[in-house]
Amino acid sequence: MVWTATPVVLLVLFYLFGGLDRPRPKSVSWSEFENRMLLRHAVDSIDVINNEDADIYIKRSFSKDPYFAGDMKDIEKITFPVAQFRVHIGSVEQLQKKLDETEQGVAADQRVRLNFTKKTGPLSGIWGWIIPVVVFLVAMRLMTRGGDGGGGQRSISAGPRRCCRRTMG
Repeated sequence: MVWTATPVVLLVLFYLFGGLDRPRPKSVSWSEFENRMLLRHAVDSIDVINNEDADIYIKRSFSKDPYFAGDMKDIEKITFPVAQFRVHIGSVEQLQKKLDETEQGVAADQRVRLNFTKKTGPLSGIWGWIIPVVVFLVAMRLMTRGGDGGGGQRSISAGPRRCCRRTMG
């Protein structure tokens, strides 16, 4: 039974903790986001998550800025985009309005890129495959159980079942 449970346990652990190597964005307030990032034109792009939170990606040119230096250390070594900050947005409309106000007169290619994504919690994906895994484990248990009503080598017989006692005649 251990050999069937081991891959399942490893898969669950990898699914839950597989993203630990990626840095987590630092949470900031709306005013800090607005005053220190937006008004300074330091934001490269924003990923709006579930219309509630926003991951903020800072332009690489701001990596030496004293405010961002601690959060952007080793940014040149990273090959994939990493969000440095996360802010809770009141609404998408409020964020869009603030971006429009801030970016008046900014060239189109210099504007903040706004992306929308839907994310679920780490446990939500488990329910999609937990039932097949349970069915598989129950089937494996039934096939390896010996004797009465189980499975395994004794489940298929070619003749009458001879059990415990023989009558001496």
